[in-house]
Amino acid sequence: MAFEWVKDALQSHFVNGMQDLKNDIAWKNLPFAPGDRKLWLKVIYVPVQEEAETLGLHGENGFRGFLQIGIYQRINEGTELSDSVINRINNLFKVTQRLDAPPSCMLRLENKMSSQGGQTSQADMSAGGTETVWDSNYITIFWLARCLLYTSDAADDMQCV
Repeated sequence: MAFEWVKDALQSHFVNGMQDLKNDIAWKNLPFAPGDRKLWLKVIYVPVQEEAETLGLHGENGFRGFLQIGIYQRINEGTELSDSVINRINNLFKVTQRLDAPPSCMLRLENKMSSQGGQTSQADMSAGGTETVWDSNYITIFWLARCLLYTSDAADDMQCV
C-alpha cells in the first residue's frame, strides 16, 4: 500500500510534541507496564479504509483513518496532570492542520473528538495487566491523506508519488 507513511507521520508528530512523555507511551502490541507512573498514554493508529480510493479529475488518491490517544491517570490524584496533557495534545493536533508528508502528498487533520472513559482496570485492557485502577480520557483525531497518482507500465500499479 502506498500510504504507510501516514502512520509514521502521525506518530512522529505526536512523539516530537510530547518528548517529555515519550517513555510513558504504550504502543499497540508492544510491551508496556504502567508501573508506578502517575500518568501514561496509549496510542492507536487505525486506517479506516483498507484500500485507497481514486478521486477527482487529476488522479488524487484519498485515504482516511484516525489516531486515538488514551490518557490514563491514577485515580484519587485529581485531574490537573491529565488536563494539562489533554490540552497539550489538543494544541499539538489542530483541526485542518497539515502535517509533514512526502512530495505530492498531503496529510490533513479533519476532525477531533474527546471522551471520558471513567475509571477502568488495567487488567481489562491488556492481558497480564495490574489491578490498579486508572481514570481514562480519550482524544480521537480523524485524518485525511491524499497523494497525486502516477501509473507505471502496469495499469493497476497506482502509487503515491
